[in-house]
Amino acid sequence: MYKIIIFTHGTFSKGLLETSSLILGEQPKIEFFSVELGCDLSNLKDQVSKSLESAKKDQEEVLVLTDLMYGTPFNIMVELQKNYKFHHITGVNLPMLLEAINCRDTGTLAEVAGDIVDVAQNGIVDVQRLLEEMEE
Repeated sequence: MYKIIIFTHGTFSKGLLETSSLILGEQPKIEFFSVELGCDLSNLKDQVSKSLESAKKDQEEVLVLTDLMYGTPFNIMVELQKNYKFHHITGVNLPMLLEAINCRDTGTLAEVAGDIVDVAQNGIVDVQRLLEEMEE
């Protein structure tokens, strides 16, 4: 089972975790971090580093999900990849997180990473177009 870190702007990461818990129940080894207006980014980076260090000591694989490519959480994680080994996927959404949770016991992180991205992308649907195609 790999550890999941959700790292976003504002309260998005907390909301994703709470919503996933509502759907799948409480899950172990999931942490969230948030960049808030005026927060101490150095302290936040240190907190994430401690989480990664803990996983390293426990020899756990880590999946990091960030919200926005080239945003602050993304950039911090890219910096941390110089010192820690983890799998980083950006563009997090709820289907991605649910798939990441559901796949934790089905294989290694390397094996399921592609599936996690596919589910996230396939979860984006233009419903109007879908309904129109169903009527044809």
